[in-house]
Amino acid sequence: MFESVLFCRDKRGHGRICRTKHQKIKTKSGIVEVERRKIMEITWKTLDHILMVKICGDIDHHTCEMLRQQVDQALESTNSRSILFSFAQVSFMDSSGIGVLIGRYKLVQRLGGKIAVACPSDRVREIFRLSALDKLFPFFETEEAALADLKGGNQK
Repeated sequence: MFESVLFCRDKRGHGRICRTKHQKIKTKSGIVEVERRKIMEITWKTLDHILMVKICGDIDHHTCEMLRQQVDQALESTNSRSILFSFAQVSFMDSSGIGVLIGRYKLVQRLGGKIAVACPSDRVREIFRLSALDKLFPFFETEEAALADLKGGNQK
């Protein structure tokens, strides 16, 4: 079993990273095939100094370091001050993910920005509630509402 990380940036500076697990499988004929399973995909873009991060996959001890590095690099390269995390395609998050979010919260606070969370599943929302992160981050049903709040409006 081995992993690969694929990263690319489009012409507008939007980024995408995908971490994939590969497993070598031997068939009856002796041919080795590679099976791929996507672990996490992170895409981002910026709008008015707001970094909009979409996460697809679980946020756990296997993926949290990649998430931390990519968000930090994107914040620095885009001069963003606030972060909108879209959790529409996140079904699980452990304490490692909570640590990454708290670290980004502290970083964004120093920059004078804030963090908003859009589209969390019921399970992820419960994880935020149990860890008291729901007191730090506002939740929104849509990315548009979260973006409006970060821009200065208060649309829930």
